[in-house]
Order: sequence, then structure tokens, then C-alpha cells
Amino acid sequence: MDASLSVPMIEIDVPFFKLLKQQKLPLTLFFTNPQTVEGTLKRLYTYVTREVGVVVIPKAFDLLMAGWRMTKLLWQHCKMHQKMQRLHSFPW
Repeated sequence: MDASLSVPMIEIDVPFFKLLKQQKLPLTLFFTNPQTVEGTLKRLYTYVTREVGVVVIPKAFDLLMAGWRMTKLLWQHCKMHQKMQRLHSFPW
């Protein structure tokens, strides 16, 4: 491979982070790959100064790498998390 060729770097996180910065509601990010959490949060905190919730979906990355279609599983996990958040927000 020719080292003189340049490869364009497209930062797809930046528009997403800018959008999150504008949000007033609590933020929770869902991850399928636990290895990406630290780096993503490090970059995110250059845009967002408040705390962000993190949920790593167990086994999701392994299933994705094995070729599983994750749409339904991810959706179910997000909905379950949303319900749990509502339960914890009630003043008992």
C-alpha cells in the first residue's frame, strides 16, 4: 500500500455530539461494544458538560459479529431501560 495516499477521515460522532449538546432531557447512550465506551465518552465530553448515562447491552457485540440482526433486541432493551427510568423517577 502506498503510504503517500491520504485516506479521508469522516468524524460521524461530531454531528451527533452537537445534537446531544442541544438536548435538555437527561442523556443515556446505549452501546453494543463495551470497548468503545471510554473513547466515545472522552470525545463526547468535549461537547457536553453534563453527566451522561451509559448502558452496555450485554452480548450485543458478540451477536452482531456473529451476524445476528439486532434491531428487535436493541429496541426491546431501550424500551426496558426507558420503563426502568420511569419507575425510578416516581417519588415513593
